[in-house]
Amino acid sequence: MLGESMAAEMESAQSPEELADQVVACVERTLSVSRARIELARDWTFTWPQNRPRARRRGGLLRPVGRLARRAGTAVGKAAWRRWTEDHDPGHLSAEGIIEPPARRHMIDFGSYAEIYKDGERWGGRSGRSLATLDPWPPDRQIDLWWLLDALRGTTAATVEGEETLHGATCRRIAAQVDLARASALTEGGLHVPSVERVEELSALPFTVWIDDQHIRRVQFEEGDMSSSSLTLDLLDFDPDGGDLDWGRLPTFRSPGEGGRYEATRAPRPRPQPGGS
Repeated sequence: MLGESMAAEMESAQSPEELADQVVACVERTLSVSRARIELARDWTFTWPQNRPRARRRGGLLRPVGRLARRAGTAVGKAAWRRWTEDHDPGHLSAEGIIEPPARRHMIDFGSYAEIYKDGERWGGRSGRSLATLDPWPPDRQIDLWWLLDALRGTTAATVEGEETLHGATCRRIAAQVDLARASALTEGGLHVPSVERVEELSALPFTVWIDDQHIRRVQFEEGDMSSSSLTLDLLDFDPDGGDLDWGRLPTFRSPGEGGRYEATRAPRPRPQPGGS
């Protein structure tokens, strides 16, 4: 960590607008790499005020685990999620995976439960399962890892909070303000809106971002309201030699044994024959 005087010196070297432009430049370079190895973490806690009704929230950053399980879509996917939560804290999810920004696709494995996003569709289920045995999830308003990077393109002001070493790189930790409308205009298909109390908050959403000289190395976004939730994306290294990734099967980065044990395929239903029983 930098001392307060050094942090102040770094902050005064650039105006908030100049530093914001540097953050945006790092985002653009990050979104232009062919491949990056990532870690993703989701954390949330729920604190319901006494005697306050539990309002239904639409959109937003995170969902209860039960909703996530239902999104898996099949009995096997739900069973995989139940097995996963037996050994993990359902309030903290972490995964590792690969993103390929030019192709706009990613694969991540939480350990026994995994996801793939490609061609605008998302699949989830037991790690190692063939996508041919799954149906893609219906479109939703999930805020995901791509949202984190896309939103940073709307950074309008930034200040240095300190310096840290992440994944072997010296990084500046920066408090950034994001204009979501500006970022949405720069993103194909636009951006979903997180849960906020006032619409004015959307012009200055607070993010924390870590940058080295060239790329985003970590980005974190937190939501408030009746729940406290956060989504953190770490970019470990860029253009790694990942070999031939199988985009037709859910990954097994954290559960390598799953691929060998689970080779399920969807068996066709027998069609009734004329005159048959």
